[in-house]
This record gives sequence, structure tokens and C-alpha cells, in this order.
Amino acid sequence: MRKCLVVIVACALLSAASAQTKQQQDKADYEAKKTKLYFDAAQRHLTLGSWCRKVGLVPQATSQFLRAVEVGEGKNQGAETVLSYMRGLGESFWIKEWKRPTKDALAHYATQATHLEKLTRVDKFKLAQSALMLRETAEAKTLFHDLVTSSTRPAVFDEKGRIPLEEGVVPAEIAQLLKDSQVTINGKKVVRDEALQKVPKLDGLTESVSEQLVLRSDLDASTCADLHALASALLPQIEDLLDGRPARRLALIVFAKQETYAAYLAATHRAGTESAPGLCDYGSFTTLVCGEGLAKVDLHALVLHELSHLFFYGSAPAVMPDWYAEGFAESFGAQGSFTWDGKKLVLGGLLRKDRLEDLQKAPMPLAEMLQADALKLLVADRAKGLRFYAQCWAFQRFLRTAAKPAWRDKFLRFEAMCRGQVLGAVPGKVSYDASAANQRFQTMFAKDLPELEKTFLEWLGKL
Repeated sequence: MRKCLVVIVACALLSAASAQTKQQQDKADYEAKKTKLYFDAAQRHLTLGSWCRKVGLVPQATSQFLRAVEVGEGKNQGAETVLSYMRGLGESFWIKEWKRPTKDALAHYATQATHLEKLTRVDKFKLAQSALMLRETAEAKTLFHDLVTSSTRPAVFDEKGRIPLEEGVVPAEIAQLLKDSQVTINGKKVVRDEALQKVPKLDGLTESVSEQLVLRSDLDASTCADLHALASALLPQIEDLLDGRPARRLALIVFAKQETYAAYLAATHRAGTESAPGLCDYGSFTTLVCGEGLAKVDLHALVLHELSHLFFYGSAPAVMPDWYAEGFAESFGAQGSFTWDGKKLVLGGLLRKDRLEDLQKAPMPLAEMLQADALKLLVADRAKGLRFYAQCWAFQRFLRTAAKPAWRDKFLRFEAMCRGQVLGAVPGKVSYDASAANQRFQTMFAKDLPELEKTFLEWLGKL
């Protein structure tokens, strides 16, 4: 009897050990699968980046190398090496005269970049399913949640309480955890994406969608359609200047009320910045605009300005100093500098007369302008802040169109270097540190700044 009992206990222990070994093996297999997923995802972006470099799409190449580091999550050391190499290219590389890429090359790049993101989503969906089978519920929930909130299609519950995605169906036990985060868009309940989760009180939205842009707002449908058409007319004109476009669809939220806009700012730790009626949330790749109290033409200007910021960041996420960033955005959305008749957008005109005259009376010293913080200026002295925006518009217009050729070429090289090295960008994080780009400009123009300022002010006075 005692001998039988010993045998039974031994068998039980062996069975438990076998089960534990199986569980450990399954966990090890899962970790190996996850490592391969991140390595392969990074490798695909490296391959696309290499092709971009061969055809002259330099900012796109480095952006793909940066993306390789992000999606690799430390599992592909080659991505780190290639990104460092591109960022370390010397001055001689940027002096070369590059041929403008063809429209076909740009279109092919955009298609391929989007395709790679879809492949990674498919792999992550499969990984989430594996995690669920292993009862790694927390990890499965995180993966499914990320897939749902970053989906470009509305995430809607089906009759079984699941969420169908392009990659597959999120099971009900996970989907139900997202039930409380729904919002009504175009009369249909959908799960809030990353941006809309930050304004839980915002509901009953109108959505206008195209391949390149999604606009959501609590304004009326007619206004939303007009703003979407305006923004859509802007995009090819920025693409023509930058020779590039974002691989992701741009998102725009237009708030009808200051209250809900302020709630978003508070949720993103930007409380106190309401002086700026628009901004970009690069983390969720969304532009925000508050329309309350704005005349129609001013709302148009704000939408053009803020979307220009997002488009620039999406095509190559270099962190540029405020004088450049605001000058670039005002090149497309300065008050008075564009016309829009509902169908045709004409850009490139002069700044509205009253703002231009105000600038001509009291321009900011160039050294001060180059170090200025746009938001701090607006908060401390709104009139001076608006004058700063006007001067940024004027300075960039001068450098692009009226400066002597040597200065213009140097400015374009500065711009190309910052974008081509995605200067200031940090893999996997949103960076706002523009010190490297600002230092690059001041180093390149160190000997020219006194004469540059004198010539600029003479030109400004004659506008």
C-alpha cells in the first residue's frame, strides 16, 4: 500500500513538472515569436529606407530608419546603426544637388510605407491572439487596445459584442473592456481612438474622411465638409514644397466650444495654453483647432496653419525651432495670404495689411526672434506674440524668395539637413527639443547674420 502511494505521488509530481515545463516552453516560444515580430518589422522599414535613399528620397529614408528603431523596440540593432550613420553624414553630403523625386516615386513610397504599417498590425494581432491563448490577459489587452485605438477604420461592436478590425476580430472578453469609451460619430457608436479618448465629454461628432485626412468636429455638417475640402486642397501644395508626404493619414479635430478644447489641453498636460487656439498633438498625430468666436476666414487660416505643422512632422519628424516652424506654417495659413472659394485654394499672397504694418513698425531683433518661444510670447503679450508669427512668415518668405542666392542655398541646405537627419527626433517618443536645429542654423549663418538682418529689414520695409 505504501509502495503504491509513493508511486502515485511520484506520478503526480512528474505530471506537475511536465505541465510546468510545457507552460515554460509555451512562454519561451511566445517570447521568441515576439522578438522575431519586432526584428522583422524593423527590417522591413530598413529595406524601404534603403530604397528611398537610392532614389533620392533622403528625408523619407531617414524617417524609415527612425521608424525601424521605433517598431524594433530594441530587437534589431542594425536599425540603430543605420539611423546613426544617416545622422552622422557630414556637410559634404548635403551640398550635393539632389534631383527632385518623381511623383511616381513619392506615391510608391507612400503606398509601401502604409503597407508596412499594415503588416506590423497583422503580426501584432496574431501576437495578441497568442497571448490570449497563454492566458497572458494583460498583454493581450494592451495589444488589442493599441490596435483598436490606432485603427484607421471606425471600431464598432458587432452583435456578439466583439470588435471587427481589418486584421481580425477582437474577442468579446477584451472588447467589452472598451465598451465605456464609445463616441457617436455620424450617428454611429464607435470606440474612441487615441485622440478622442482625451476628451470623453465630446460626443455627437460629424466625420469627413478621405485617404489622406480625417476631420472630426461638433460643428455642423456643412462647415465640416467645407473645412475638409479646404484641408484636402492644401495637402498637394505642401507636398510639392517638401517633396514628401506623411505615411499616416492626418487627423484634424475642430472644437466648436472653448470648454471642450480646454478639456483636451488639460488631459494632455497643456492647461494654461488656451491662448493658442490651435496646436498639434504629435503623439496621436492629430491637429486641434478651436473655432469658437472665430470668423470663417480666420478659422480657415487656423486650419491651414495647424495642418501644415502636422504635415511637416509626418513627412520627416525633425524638431524645428519656433521661428522656422511658425514661419513654415504661416507660409500656408497666414491671414490674408490665401483665397478659398470652396473649390480652389490659392496660396502665397501677402500677410493681411494691418498685421504687416504692425510688424513693419516694430520688428523683433533677429537674435531675439531666433530664440523666441511662440507659446510663451502669446501667453505673456498676445500682440507681441502675433507680431512674432508675422515676422516668422516674413523671414521665411525672404529667405525663400528674395535673399541673395548664397543665403537662399544655405537656408535650403539647412532645411534639408534637419529633415534628412530628422534632427531632434527621439525614437518612440515625441520630442520638442529644437536646440540642435537652431544651433545648426546659427552655425551655418554665423558670419552672415548682421548683413542678413540689415537686408531683411530693408526688404520688409518695402513690402
